[in-house]
Amino acid sequence: MQPHIHTSLFSSYLRFEFPRGRATKGCHATQRTHLNTLLTTGISSLSLLSICTSHTPSLSTVLRQLHDTLHIASTQSLSHSQRYALIYPYASWIDSYTASYYAISSGDLNVLTALAHFFSVVVMLDLLFEDVKLPMVSPVRVASIERIWEAVREREDFWCTPCRAVHKVGELMEWPREVAEMFWGMREGDAEAL
Repeated sequence: MQPHIHTSLFSSYLRFEFPRGRATKGCHATQRTHLNTLLTTGISSLSLLSICTSHTPSLSTVLRQLHDTLHIASTQSLSHSQRYALIYPYASWIDSYTASYYAISSGDLNVLTALAHFFSVVVMLDLLFEDVKLPMVSPVRVASIERIWEAVREREDFWCTPCRAVHKVGELMEWPREVAEMFWGMREGDAEAL
């Protein structure tokens, strides 16, 4: 594949080599602090969304598992390798979970925001753990987060029966958008460093 890398439609993804390990080891203190803040915000966001999707048990279960994954990733009492060892088994469902194509194409807001959160967790893990090695996949997932945002940002506030509250779409999508911004910001910073 290497000789044809520049003729591929995916060449922009294939050319991207994410410098491994810089998110937790070589990044600036402000980036590390921002990553830790994003972890905490993600845990809260996933908790809220799992309640919102309680009428869809399979989706709610995946969101709770994502919540647990981020909680393990944020545990500072464990070493980097111990956290990775606890998170690694989740890889089996990170790539295999699928949502209903009908729910996605019909624009089901809960499914779309859950997918954005799902992609955000994978990107966060890629930023935190160099052993994940997803340099081609993360830009695609970040682009998916951005497309989901474009599809739902014009939606009106809505009443969430399980939460018994009115939700704004911008609030539900805030964490995935911040993860996307962090990813592109770190990518641009790495490009400037090269």
